[in-house]
Amino acid sequence: MASFVTEVLSSAGKLETQEIQGKIEVLNKKLTDMKMQVHDSIHQQYVNFLPRLKTAQTLSDNVGSLSKEMTEVADKIENEIKSQLNMSTGVFQTLNTQYQEASEVLVVLDKIVQIQNTLESATLANKSKDFAKAAEALLEIQVSLSKPITEDDGEIKILSALHEESCVQKEKFLFDLGDQWKELIVWDVSKVSEKTGEIICKLKLEKDADSLESLRGIVMAMHKFGILESKMKHFGNQLLTYILNPLITDSDCKVAISPNSSTIQVRYISGNKQSTYQNPKEVFSNFGNILHLLNDCFLKLFNVDTGGKQRYPNLMELLGGAISSKVLELIKECLKAAIPTNNSELESFKDIVLMTDTVHCKWVEIHFIPPSNNVLVDFIQNINVLFANKKCQAILERARKLMTTEIHNTVKVSSDRPLGELPPLGPDSGGGKKKRKLDLANEVHLSSNTFRLPECHISVCVQELMNVAYDTLTEATESSEQCAIQLFFAVRNMFELFCSVIPTFHRDSLLKFPQLSAIFHNNCMFIAHHLMTLGHQFSKNLPTNISSTFVDLVPKVRKLGAEHFLQQLAQQKKIMTVYLEGAKGFVNVSDEQVYFDAEKSIKQTLFQFQHLQKVWQEVLPGSIYRKAVGTLMNGVISDIVASIVILEDISSDDAKHLGSLLTLIQDKAGGLFEASDEEGINVKVELQRNVPKWLRFGELISILNASLLEIADRWADGKGPLANEFSATEEDLINLVKKNHALDHRKSHSIYESIRRFVFPVVRENVKLLFDLYVDCDQCKSAISLPKTERTRRPIPSTYPNSRWQIDLKKMPPHKGFQYICNIVDCFSRFAFGQACKTKSATEISKVVLSYIYLYGAPRILQSDNGKEFRNSNLKEVVDQFDTVQMHGRPYHPQSQGRVERFNRTLTEYFRIKMSERSNWSDQLPEFYYAYNNRLNKATRPKTPYQLFFTRPNFAVPLDDQVPYASLTKEERDFLEHAELDVDENESEEELPEVIVDVRHSSLTEASDGNQIASTHHNEEELTLHEAMNILDDGVNEENGNLPPDCTQEDDFVVPKPSFSQTAILQENVSPYYKQMYQRKFYNEQNKENVQVHQQ
Repeated sequence: MASFVTEVLSSAGKLETQEIQGKIEVLNKKLTDMKMQVHDSIHQQYVNFLPRLKTAQTLSDNVGSLSKEMTEVADKIENEIKSQLNMSTGVFQTLNTQYQEASEVLVVLDKIVQIQNTLESATLANKSKDFAKAAEALLEIQVSLSKPITEDDGEIKILSALHEESCVQKEKFLFDLGDQWKELIVWDVSKVSEKTGEIICKLKLEKDADSLESLRGIVMAMHKFGILESKMKHFGNQLLTYILNPLITDSDCKVAISPNSSTIQVRYISGNKQSTYQNPKEVFSNFGNILHLLNDCFLKLFNVDTGGKQRYPNLMELLGGAISSKVLELIKECLKAAIPTNNSELESFKDIVLMTDTVHCKWVEIHFIPPSNNVLVDFIQNINVLFANKKCQAILERARKLMTTEIHNTVKVSSDRPLGELPPLGPDSGGGKKKRKLDLANEVHLSSNTFRLPECHISVCVQELMNVAYDTLTEATESSEQCAIQLFFAVRNMFELFCSVIPTFHRDSLLKFPQLSAIFHNNCMFIAHHLMTLGHQFSKNLPTNISSTFVDLVPKVRKLGAEHFLQQLAQQKKIMTVYLEGAKGFVNVSDEQVYFDAEKSIKQTLFQFQHLQKVWQEVLPGSIYRKAVGTLMNGVISDIVASIVILEDISSDDAKHLGSLLTLIQDKAGGLFEASDEEGINVKVELQRNVPKWLRFGELISILNASLLEIADRWADGKGPLANEFSATEEDLINLVKKNHALDHRKSHSIYESIRRFVFPVVRENVKLLFDLYVDCDQCKSAISLPKTERTRRPIPSTYPNSRWQIDLKKMPPHKGFQYICNIVDCFSRFAFGQACKTKSATEISKVVLSYIYLYGAPRILQSDNGKEFRNSNLKEVVDQFDTVQMHGRPYHPQSQGRVERFNRTLTEYFRIKMSERSNWSDQLPEFYYAYNNRLNKATRPKTPYQLFFTRPNFAVPLDDQVPYASLTKEERDFLEHAELDVDENESEEELPEVIVDVRHSSLTEASDGNQIASTHHNEEELTLHEAMNILDDGVNEENGNLPPDCTQEDDFVVPKPSFSQTAILQENVSPYYKQMYQRKFYNEQNKENVQVHQQ
């Protein structure tokens, strides 16, 4: 079945293949036929088209050649036409240019001809003095030249020449106008005398017809050229300078006006400083005549033309516009000067007021001033204000002149005549001083002692000043209300001026001369005395709208006088203080030279008091004089008492001399309070009243001259007169406590330390009680309580020499230029050193520290307070160089530097004793350091500071004065026993140092100059070393230790008695066992061995 299908399919495929091949053959045949047909058709078409194509190509070639020929022909025609057209255009342009040039030349020539004609006409017009026509011609030329003809007018030389010529002609014409003006208006100013400076000024005006016509032409020409206003301004300034100004301001000026000859002549003196303003009536009359003459001569040449239209300006208006403002100011000043200074002359001044109104109207009419200018009328209408202003100005000027005069010319005033010698009152003075006194008598009857002025001397100028005040207020009562108000305030301003001028103008004199300050004090009190009632005396006749009183000025004037007098008192107090400084605090007055200086200072002070008595007693009121002298005396004796009270251990000789010195003051003081012209003056009472410390001063004299029993009697267990004067009262203590607390809010213990040396007796508990009761300070209550630090404060350890130094400055009295001592204390050994300094500058202190660092080595710590001399870059640079730590204590806490502060106290006590004998502390300073460092100190026992610092004894000081021998360590004993080992055994005696030889052959001492000398030979009595050590051991058990007999034990330092001296140390106070032990140790026991060494 399968094969059958396969065969069927294969046979079917074959059939289809045969059928397709047959169709393809048929199609190929048809295609071949078609190609033949197309070929035939194309061949046929080509055969037909080829002849036509050739014909068309031929035609195209013919057309191209023809077109080319036509183009060539057209180009030839165009080139020929263009060349001919260019030639025609050039010819046309040339002809056109020639035509324009010819036209321009014709215009220029025409303009030149016109300008030439105009110039000729101007020249002819100028020659014929027709200045207006000449001016018009010149202006026409200027206008013609200003219009451009062509664009290149500047390149036409003839036009430039014509322009320059026109300018020259214009300037020449203006110059001619000026000459013609000067010929018609002639000024003649000449000096008559060089010495007097007298000047004659003439102004002559030509007024004939020809001159007026010529002047008219000149004015018209000037107006056309625009220079008329400047010309009239110049003429006005000349008129003002040479005629009007002297006419108004110089009363000696003489004016002569001649209308016929048209001449004005003025004669005056130039620079006359004594001249015054002319009378306004004469000024108005002369001024009117001058303006009338000027107006008739030329100022009214051009007023109004026939047509009613003003063609040219009014010359009077131009003149008024140039000088009217200055003229009005001069006339105002003239009117001010003419204003009267009293009411009686004020009525006559009304005629001048009417004349001023008339003159104002006339000036407006002639157009000298415009109608709107009412300055002169407004000024003169306010005549009352002008009168008051001038009166006030005159018052203040007169008052200032009085204030700047000398005040030493005086007059005596008293209670019955407080104004001194007053000028008599006139019979017609309706409101004079006589009427004022009657009014007071009719109003209130006062006591005779009310407002009584004590007798004193015042300046004459102040007396005249008060007269001016009374006269002015009297005139105010008779004036108008406005005038009265101004006059009243002028008087007030006068006293205000007094408070400013006198202290400034006389400042140096018031401070330098006591008499002038006293007179000025009286002047102020005198003025204040009258100011209390001055306004009330005139209040009924003054306007009610003002407070007519001067009482508010009284405190100011009184304060002014009191302040200057107190300044003089302070100046006198300084002078007396300088005198008292010569006494040098009254220390050691038993010395002849000191007593002489103290006596001289007291006598100088007393002489100054006597001088003040001469210049003050007659000038000042008695009570004021005694109060002033008492104040100065109280200050002097207070200083003296304070200086003596602080002295300690006053010897009987000093007390005797002090008593004699103070008795000088006691004897002379009474005479200062005596007054020959005052009765009933008790000198003792006045002394006690005006000198509060007088009784204290007397008690001090009594103490100095009394015995102990008499002093005890006057003390009387705190109830006697001595206790009353020298015991502090509770009120005084309270004031002292409050005052000291107010300074820096210090506490009670600090206040006690401040006042205990000046107040006797005072107890610490009393001061604390008063402080708690009476000091109530809000600032202290509101002070913030700072929390306490939890860190425990520990002291800085000092465990070896140079571990810590403390440095501080001590102020000393000046000696040889030195004022300070720079003290340095080694905290470990208490070894002290330092030197005197001239200043406390950083440079000097740094040099001191550096020098001792070089000498002893650098410390590990350098401690000081917070002073600027220790807090600076100089000292920091020094300590940084040696790696030293610089430390500063707490501010206001000297305990931080307790070692050096305690040393300062010891130094102070030492020199307080020494300086009572000699003041050369700077020379004794090395001696003090030497004694301090080689004496036992409580903190350094059993060694001296020297031994602790250098770790060896000082052989120049007795050994028992340095340390008990029994307390020495084994090393120290070995050192002492073998001290001679410093000497080389091979050296001979001649080669040994001087010190060793002296030790062997003599006892060694040291003088103040530092040279070592042998004072005594050795004691021949010898002790064994064991016996000498036993003696030293016994000395340790004594009550005061092993102190030498010339020293006493204090807190931190063994202070020598006042009899301590270097000689005593070297000779008298050398202990016997010191000599014996050193003789035994360094001479006898080693004598044989030393001899052997010397021999070797």
